[in-house]
Amino acid sequence: MFLPPYYCKIALSDMVSKRSLDQLNEAYCRRICNKVERLLSKPESKDYPAMAVTAKLNGYISEAHSSPGQRMKLDVRNHIEKELGGKVGTKSPITNCYNPIGNCAEQHASDYLNRKMTRAGKTTDYKMIQFSAAMRPRTKMSFPKCENCKLLFEKTP
Repeated sequence: MFLPPYYCKIALSDMVSKRSLDQLNEAYCRRICNKVERLLSKPESKDYPAMAVTAKLNGYISEAHSSPGQRMKLDVRNHIEKELGGKVGTKSPITNCYNPIGNCAEQHASDYLNRKMTRAGKTTDYKMIQFSAAMRPRTKMSFPKCENCKLLFEKTP
């Protein structure tokens, strides 16, 4: 099931803490669960996204969940494919990560941030994006970044 992204147009100062991002992400996960509950009447057919994340860059906030990456903006898609050495929807030969390229919530959140930054006439520095802990909406369990997202978004020494 495809859930349309929630575009959050909140302009915040750079003082938003990591804890606040995690709280925003918990609220986003609740909204996803509520939407799934409303859309589907049979409890056994509920289809939650695997992961959800909230991201922040230069005062812009974006929320996203994992899904296939075919809807990504072309420049973001090209950046991700170049960094990971493969096409969206395939496994990365560089990281050997279990997640297909472009499916992660972090990659979708970076796409939404890039769209907001482009509209504002700014450029996106992917290594400067701050992410909440990735959370599974169904169980509210947090997970670390996968190898693809570590390569894409973590600063290298």
